[in-house]
Amino acid sequence: MRVRTLLFCLALLILAGCGPRVEDQPAGGWISPLPHGAKGYELYSWRLAGQRQWTYVLVTGTNRLKTMEEVTSLEDVATETGWVRITVQGLEELKALLRRLPQGESVTWIDATDLVEGGSGAGQLGLPDAEAIREVQDYCQRIGVELSVAARPLSNR
Repeated sequence: MRVRTLLFCLALLILAGCGPRVEDQPAGGWISPLPHGAKGYELYSWRLAGQRQWTYVLVTGTNRLKTMEEVTSLEDVATETGWVRITVQGLEELKALLRRLPQGESVTWIDATDLVEGGSGAGQLGLPDAEAIREVQDYCQRIGVELSVAARPLSNR
């Protein structure tokens, strides 16, 4: 009986060490690392009226244009089958999210002009100032993520 108990406890310890480590999983429960996107990822950004901080959403890339509602929805999703839609606030949270992408992954930062009309929206979609864009571009280069920006910053229009 003691041998069985000992073997059972040993098996539990081994199985506990095989799963994802708690420190590898962000507080929001996202998968870490995020799955490779067959068509890369799309990044959208906006700032709510009266707020300094920008909101960013990272979405699995597809061959179709997204609606405003899809982009600005508050529901976060990240599955092991490859569908990701995660919203973060501010540059530091965006960097933490981008760090979860596989090295070599491509991300396209998309402007509101590339959206299909529809949905209520959550502010004015666009890009932050050129300095913030440059900071994200430099960061992506350091972590091995390919970032392309699809339009000019909102402040340059």
